[in-house]
Amino acid sequence: ILSGIAEEKTSFDPEKDFRESMAEMISATQIKRPEHLRELLACYLALNADRHHGLIVEAFRNLWNE
Repeated sequence: ILSGIAEEKTSFDPEKDFRESMAEMISATQIKRPEHLRELLACYLALNADRHHGLIVEAFRNLWNE
């Protein structure tokens, strides 16, 4: 369901950048179902270093609660 290109970037606020990126993906692909949101989270976790996982989960949690 998800496709795209991962890009590496330097960030001064990685949580904000992850959140904005996820919001873009959700909007662009019109994700609405919880299982697809979980798939999106899994993609972000798989594509990013372990040191970023806490920020990714927090950004995802904030989007989920909106």
